[in-house]
Amino acid sequence: MLKVGITNCRETDVTDENTAVGCGSGGLPVFSTPRMVELMEATCYESVLDDLEEGQGTVGTSLNVQHVSAVPVGLTVTCRSELVEIDGRKLTFQVEVRDETGIVGTGIHERFVINNEKFMDKTNSKRNRITELGNPSHPQGSAGKQMLKRMNRSHYELTGWGLDHLTFEPGDHILDVGCGGGQTLYRLAETYPEITLDGIDYSDVSVELSRETNESFISSGRTFIQKASVDELPYEDDFFDKVITVESFYFWPDHDKGLREILRVLKPGGKLLIICEVYGDAPLSPRERENIQKYTMFNPTRAEYREMMERNGFHKVEIHVRENDKCICVIGSK
Repeated sequence: MLKVGITNCRETDVTDENTAVGCGSGGLPVFSTPRMVELMEATCYESVLDDLEEGQGTVGTSLNVQHVSAVPVGLTVTCRSELVEIDGRKLTFQVEVRDETGIVGTGIHERFVINNEKFMDKTNSKRNRITELGNPSHPQGSAGKQMLKRMNRSHYELTGWGLDHLTFEPGDHILDVGCGGGQTLYRLAETYPEITLDGIDYSDVSVELSRETNESFISSGRTFIQKASVDELPYEDDFFDKVITVESFYFWPDHDKGLREILRVLKPGGKLLIICEVYGDAPLSPRERENIQKYTMFNPTRAEYREMMERNGFHKVEIHVRENDKCICVIGSK
């Protein structure tokens, strides 16, 4: 049960990493203000964990500090917090940090008690709003650019898992269909310095951000990005060694036509790799099913992927899914 007088202590050694130089907040090798603030907040946060009701948490809303003494590398700083006031859901803490010689900093910290689930639902609604405004099927405007930047980060691990199913050779020419924010192109160019890459997307915002992301590789002549649609690829027959598409297959305008176009531009023996976060017969949550319907996402089952690939001329079709996950990658050969 929460009550005035709850205390907690936490300490940390001053190292090169938590100095002002180490964290970029100043030019001297002394304990940094940002790390002192971190220590203060963590000490207060930990102090009341065992006194909250199930499903509750706290979030910091205010921290007024004074950093009064510098601490060199090699000393230890100790933070002590005390809960000094409870006003409804608002908790006020008095905080003091000391080293072996005396006071380093003081502060007053306020935290609010929240219901974790409701808090995150409200917070995530901001991201959902950006996704709605940005339009995942055809990114547009500033919201679309924000959404693509987030996807560059959030799809990184999924993309790596899918790419591991292909072998890239020196001299390969790769096409990324629906290149989005350009992170996959950048990753491949950085990892494989002897390959050439093309990217297409039918969104102006995607093309713009992909070019920004890959500016250095475009300048060196290794990466080329243009606006185009998968159902009318601006390339000659037998042009690419491999074609990849990450989290864009859901939104192709005509999947059969797109697959036939990719088959056309692939060299004999070339491969198509489709990477998606969900598939039709995965154990999808109600929220995921709602989003699939909301954004009109084409989401085949594993059997439907195989039939569709073979119907459009691909052979040696491989289907890979992650155990205890909903991710899929589909590989077809020309």
